[in-house]
Amino acid sequence: MRTAPFGVSLYEVENQFVYDINMFERWIQFSFSLFAMHDAWFAYMAIDVEKAVKTRFDWIVPNNAPQGWTPGTKAVGFFGSKLEKGIPGIFWGNYFNPFYVDWLGREKFDTLPCVDKRDLSTGGIYFTTAPTPWDWDKPEYRSLQRQVMEHLGADAFFDMETLRERVQRELGKGGTYEPEQLLYKCRVPEFPFDRESFRSAIKSLQKRRVETIENQEGLGLKLVEEPEEGVLVFERDDGERVRIDIKRGTVDHWSILQVD
Repeated sequence: MRTAPFGVSLYEVENQFVYDINMFERWIQFSFSLFAMHDAWFAYMAIDVEKAVKTRFDWIVPNNAPQGWTPGTKAVGFFGSKLEKGIPGIFWGNYFNPFYVDWLGREKFDTLPCVDKRDLSTGGIYFTTAPTPWDWDKPEYRSLQRQVMEHLGADAFFDMETLRERVQRELGKGGTYEPEQLLYKCRVPEFPFDRESFRSAIKSLQKRRVETIENQEGLGLKLVEEPEEGVLVFERDDGERVRIDIKRGTVDHWSILQVD
């Protein structure tokens, strides 16, 4: 999840909470409240395999590598993750805030090729490119992901496949060996903030607390405990609890409690 100016928040959920269709939809709804809590500009949802395929690059250091590199060894890099240099890509689940929707073209989102699309209370749009996160790699859905980028403007997106192709071409010509040197420039918007002005506009902890409570109550949870400043614990009627640390912007606990 990307928050301005270019911060990153990462959430992981265990498989047991998403295999069940009802639990999965509840996690999706909960994610929407996270988008609001973080004032997220862009967010994606993906299983580990998809994330690795689209952000991780593995290569073998070639013989023409400069001093400091060992030819024949394996190297790993992660690319395309800096929002200020381009949108990281299109994944199974994708969220664009109102700024990005307007910049890319709100009319394009009206005719967006996707599986499911939702207009959120933030004014942003969330959509998926496959029925489930585990279907992302099926040919028809990989094709759909490509269609989305073309539809919204492929020059605004980082694409790992394009980077891999460039590296292979350069290696074949005996050219540069470092993927980072072959990163292409994406089209980016003029962001309506600078780092200093954004820091001065950060919401107070109290305001974030109120908004978080309102978001969670809208999802059917009630506040049951505040073990320390900035930490909120919510509970559903069935005993399920969610612990949110609004200082760090993380969900530290998500569990099903046995109620006898």
